[in-house]
Order: sequence, then C-alpha cells, then structure tokens
Amino acid sequence: MVGFLTFLADKFYKKSFASSVVFSAISILVLCVFASIRDYSVGIDLLGYGIPMFKADTSIAAVLDVPTRYGTIEYLYHFTNFVINSLFGSPRVFLFVHQLVMSLLVFSIAFREKEKHSTSICLTMITYLFFYYFMSFNIIRQTLSCTILLWGYKYLEEENYKKYLLTALVATLFHQSSLIALVCPIIYKICSKVKSGAIIIPAITASAIFAIYQLLSLAVMFIPTLSKYFGYLKGDSDISWKMILMKLILLAFVIIFYKKSNASKSSENKPLLCMVLLDAVFYLSTIRIKFGYRLSYPFLPYFILLIPRIDAGLESKKDKAFFRIGITALLVGYFVVRFIIIGFDGIYPYMFGV
Repeated sequence: MVGFLTFLADKFYKKSFASSVVFSAISILVLCVFASIRDYSVGIDLLGYGIPMFKADTSIAAVLDVPTRYGTIEYLYHFTNFVINSLFGSPRVFLFVHQLVMSLLVFSIAFREKEKHSTSICLTMITYLFFYYFMSFNIIRQTLSCTILLWGYKYLEEENYKKYLLTALVATLFHQSSLIALVCPIIYKICSKVKSGAIIIPAITASAIFAIYQLLSLAVMFIPTLSKYFGYLKGDSDISWKMILMKLILLAFVIIFYKKSNASKSSENKPLLCMVLLDAVFYLSTIRIKFGYRLSYPFLPYFILLIPRIDAGLESKKDKAFFRIGITALLVGYFVVRFIIIGFDGIYPYMFGV
C-alpha cells in the first residue's frame, strides 16, 4: 500500500505537488494505524519496557526521576509518555504518535532528497519500511532517536555543526546511544576532505575493536578484577551468521552500484558510504563485543539516504532497472531473514511460540 501510494507521490511531484502531499499523508496514516492497532505482543520491547514505562510516567516528578529509575538521561522520551498518558491514557495513542513522528521525519527527508538530488520518494520509503519500520515495533526509543539523527544529517552537509550537535542532543534525550553521533561531524569532515576517508575510518574502527578485545584479554592475566569487563566483551554466542551474511551481501550490492553511480563522484556522499560501512563494522563487532550490534543502529538509517542517491545517479536505464530490482529483492530478503527466519524483535511472535 505504501509502495503504491509513494509511487503516485513520485509521479505527481512536479505535476501536482498538492496531490503528492495527499498521497504521502495517506501513506503516513496507513503506517501509523498499523503500528497502533497491532497486538501488544508484536515487538518484544513493547511489553518489556514500552508499556510499563508508559504507565509509570504519570507525573513530571516521575520524568525528572528517570536517571534514578532507569539509569538513563532519556528525559524527552519519558516526557512524551507523560503528555500522552495525561491526555489520553492509552498506549495505542502512544504507538500512533511514535510512528507519526517517525513517518513525518522520514517523509520530510524523502521530499528534501527529491528536491535536492532528484531521488525517488518511493524508493526512500521502501528502504525505510524494510530496514526500520518493523524494527521500530520493538526498538521503540532507539529507532525514534536515530530517525531524528537522520533528519539532522542535512546540517552536516551544510557544515552547520552547531545545529547538528543540537539535533544530536535532542536525539540523545530519546535514547542515549545517539551520543555516538558526537563523532559524526569529525567523520563527515574527514570523509569529505580525505580521498579514502570512507574506507579508512571503518578500517580503523574495526582494528580498534579487535585491539581492545586483545588488550583486555592480556590485561586480565595481570589484573584478574578486569575479568568482569572481559566477560562483557566475549561476544554473543547466539549471533546470527545468516543475518551477517545477508547484511554483507546487501552491503556488497550497494557498494558495487555506488561505484557505477554518479553519486560516487560527489564528496557529500562519501560520508554516507562511511556510515553504512560503520553499520556493518559495529554489527560484526558483536562477535567480540556483547551487544555490539546496538552501536550499529545509529548508522543503519543512512542506507535510507544512500540507496536512493545511488539510484538517482545511475545514467544507464539497464543499470537503474537492475539496481531497483536487485535492491528491492535484497530488502525483502533482509526483512524475511531478520524478522521471519530468525525471529528478531518479536515481530511475528506467534511463529516462535511466544
């Protein structure tokens, strides 16, 4: 439904901008309704912390006590809970508003990218759907936080670092993992100015992760008390190699067509390539660092910008057709592997006896 509606939004963008907005608005409504009417068992974290936190945030005092109650600084997330709880008292309204904010931000990005880079609104939204929409059913705080960061990427491209850091601060108050975004201005600057920066930074990051693990293993031999930290860095024993393989195939496909596309000639796209490579590096770091994949989430959304820009930069109709068919198949494959075969995020709980 959303694919068809955003396809129409693309077609009417120049002929009738108002019609394009209407089709997009209907898409947003569809996304929000489906997010809000789902069973509460769809998305592990919804019953794990989403609804319990929503019901607990009944006063300003409860919001201000977040560091004590949860050990975080996610004041804006809990303040949003408090406002919706006070006005409506329904978790379903919370789910609707959560998705509404995310959808408005992503459609704002899609229209901005359409105007600046002649990208496809439809492809932007399809990428968002298969990567992030269903993930947001489970990872409630972090997906919203990372979407805010993605929206603020325009400030990096404008080299308006103060506004970007302010956006990162807002995102951090929804989920503190967005603190990692403080290094993004440095990453952007290096990638824009240094020819191979997009490759060097992920390579250094991967080496640092390996080195930290090796150094700590050595240190434990001399300082036994460090063993508790080493235990945390042992990695996840149940890491999914299927998911890693799917991610690497998708990344390889994107890089191959990035090289073919005119997008590779623009310095402002090199930081995007670096971001998606960092997503892969941090995801793979789970082999060495327990929950390392969580550090990949702030970098995953940059596919939503990079994939449509690659598509817009392909001059050959044959290449463009192959890219669109291939990337759609891979996005569907990513969805099937992550959410159905492996069962990540509990999107299909009834399939796994939950």
